[in-house]
Amino acid sequence: MLLIACVLAGGSSTRIGFGIDKCFYSMFSKPLAVYLVEKLRGFRLFEDVYVFASHRNAQWSWDLGLVALVDRIEKGPLPAVLQLLKMFKEVFVIACDMPFITRGNVEKLLSKCGGDVVACIPQWSSTKYLEPLYAVYRRGIADVFEKCFALGELSIAKCIAGLNSVKLVGIENTFSEPHKEFFNVNTLAELKLVRCSP
Repeated sequence: MLLIACVLAGGSSTRIGFGIDKCFYSMFSKPLAVYLVEKLRGFRLFEDVYVFASHRNAQWSWDLGLVALVDRIEKGPLPAVLQLLKMFKEVFVIACDMPFITRGNVEKLLSKCGGDVVACIPQWSSTKYLEPLYAVYRRGIADVFEKCFALGELSIAKCIAGLNSVKLVGIENTFSEPHKEFFNVNTLAELKLVRCSP
């Protein structure tokens, strides 16, 4: 299954502090965004891998030799995905701060995306919490997101609530080492933890 992959790098990293943007924080001997793009390319599951970023982060991405698309709205993940679906029919999105993503788990997600579903989103069975920034979206959901955005609703979880055309993939029963797979970097302590990880 070939599709587009996009690393979302539009956040301001306010929880990191000290003016550090976590997407470009150096770990594994390279900026995290570069590490993640190279990792996704190595999976050989995608036609292309892009960074979808704020104006500032797009410039940083270009300077690093990455192929970046500019988020012209900069209002969070929902309008980011909406913009991507106007460019691509189908896209796998991943947050820039999830360094432990693995090919095997991505393949497991893609295997659940058959049929007429408009999105495949992992969900923690224990808490019902969604992982919308590690998901597949198809153009069929664009109208739903457009309406939500027009009404000022920016929560992907609220927008897709009750939609039968969205496949929710149980994390604990599907993914290997899920707590590592879905770990994301939010604080300087977590950044240091990732830098010390194999």
